[in-house]
Amino acid sequence: MAATEILTQREAVFRAVTSCKDETGHFDRKEVVEVLMGMYANGEFEIKANSQKESDKSQRAYMGSVLSNWLKKDPRLSGSPCSSERKARRPADDEMKRLTLAKVILMNEGQSTEEIDLLIKQRQDEILAARSRRQEILELTQ
Repeated sequence: MAATEILTQREAVFRAVTSCKDETGHFDRKEVVEVLMGMYANGEFEIKANSQKESDKSQRAYMGSVLSNWLKKDPRLSGSPCSSERKARRPADDEMKRLTLAKVILMNEGQSTEEIDLLIKQRQDEILAARSRRQEILELTQ
């Protein structure tokens, strides 16, 4: 690597994590933060916001947030092209959409959602049962 090459946050996190992984693929978060601190000290990547540069404590906090961010976003580290946590889930059908909307309205009005929660749970069970039946039919036809 050339001395003037500045890594992106993504690449810096990837390199730090891979350098800290053991043979099982696990790593110590604190160790990765230390590696990132060293990379920053060596000028391998930048912290642009002055507020994150002010103290060792703010730098460590920043490194921790950068690590968390890229562990979720980088498919090389998360194991999936798009983290399921970040995907907006769509309702399974129109009935579930209606129930979810009703719950949001009740919550916004500060009312209890116990009844709607029960209806949502029942609908989820119905959807899972239907999917299960479809899967059984597919397995029988193969």
